[in-house]
Amino acid sequence: MSTTLDRPLTRAAWMQYALMRIRELVDKPRSEMTDAELAVYTLANNALTGGDPVVPLADGENASRMCRVCGERWGLKSPAAHHLGCPVTA
Repeated sequence: MSTTLDRPLTRAAWMQYALMRIRELVDKPRSEMTDAELAVYTLANNALTGGDPVVPLADGENASRMCRVCGERWGLKSPAAHHLGCPVTA
């Protein structure tokens, strides 16, 4: 799918584009998804659930935070380390 950007690339424009693509993926029947689409389905679905996109993960001494949009994890005291291109970082 090719999409033409008809306005300046701002944070709002990027978020709208990213959410549009996420909705398209989540709405697609699983039987028609490629392996790559199935691999990110859970993350895409979680991105649409609302709330804070960064959630704490309790794992004993290895507690961390995770971005529900890109799936990256980092320590509680570490700076955020989103995946390159994650719209949450914009």
